[in-house]
Formats: sequence, C-alpha cells, structure tokens
Amino acid sequence: QIDNSLALGWKPEDILLVTNFDYEYNGVRSLIVGDDCYYNKNNFYRSTKLPVINRLFENGTIKEGEIYWFHDFDAFELDPIKEEELALDGFDAGFTEHRNPRMWNAGSFFFKHGSKDIFDLILRHMNELNIDEQDALTYMWNNNVINVNSRYKVMNKTYNMGLYNIKHNLNEAEMPLKVAHFHPHKKRH
Repeated sequence: QIDNSLALGWKPEDILLVTNFDYEYNGVRSLIVGDDCYYNKNNFYRSTKLPVINRLFENGTIKEGEIYWFHDFDAFELDPIKEEELALDGFDAGFTEHRNPRMWNAGSFFFKHGSKDIFDLILRHMNELNIDEQDALTYMWNNNVINVNSRYKVMNKTYNMGLYNIKHNLNEAEMPLKVAHFHPHKKRH
C-alpha cells in the first residue's frame, strides 16, 4: 500500500499511517495512538476507523484547510486523486454509496476539519445502537441528524469501486477508476 501511494506521487510526509505499534517503511513512519482506539468494549463491531479519526482530531493532527482521504488498507489508489477534482468546497466530507444508494460506504472517504462533530456522532451512534460505522452514518443520513445531509457530498463510485454490484457500479463510475477496494489475499477477489 505504501509503495503504491509513493509510486502515484504521494510524499512520505503526506501519508498518515496510524497504528498502535511503532512501524516504519520506505520513509513512512506510523503515528501511534493508544490501544483504546483498537479495542472498543462498548461496541460489538469494534470499528477502529472512527476512534482513530476522532483521536486525530483530538490531538490536532487534522488541520484546517486540508482535505484528508481515509481508506481501508485494502482500497488501492489506481489513478492519482487530485484535490481540485474532489470539489469539496462548501462540504465537510465526501462519501460514496455502498452496494445500493441507500447505504453509505466507509471504506474510502474524504473529510475536512469541519467534520469533527459528524465523526463524534457516528461513533456515538455506533456505541449507542451497537452498529458499525456504515450503519451509523446511514442512520444519520436517513434521519438528517445535525442537518448532516447538507454537509457531505455524494462522491462518484470511482473513489471506491468494491466487489458488490460491479457491473452497475462501473456504469456509474467516472473513468479512469480512482480506487479499487478488494481483499488481495482472497483468491476470489
């Protein structure tokens, strides 16, 4: 994943690899957060994404004026993503839809500093409703919690081409594909 990012023009200092252990590879050193981000006794799904993102807000890593791209480690950038193509002006975050247009996907998304309260509430809903982050975000969308529907942009599926409804999603995706999301260790993928 690191080699892929560097080959596509990322600078090592612009890659945030967040772990609960010390790690360095090819000029990219992990940013270490506590084990509490990885072991959430309050939620059966034990998602690490939201606790880690919230910790990055808390410790000042997320800065004003920057766009951050979160992606699962099995979501690979295929073609360089340029900030100007994201068009997040006026939005705090950008999410893709998952499988169908009634569920959000948390495998690859973009966010800015102004989205902190959105991520706080996703984590709160995860814990209170004992659901994963995608279901919590979808719950917030369906109920327009904190007027969230006016604060995110629906991103084209090119930013998270997964393994579900591939034919349909490819027809909706802008080409060239920007992100392929699959598990390389699973033969069928």
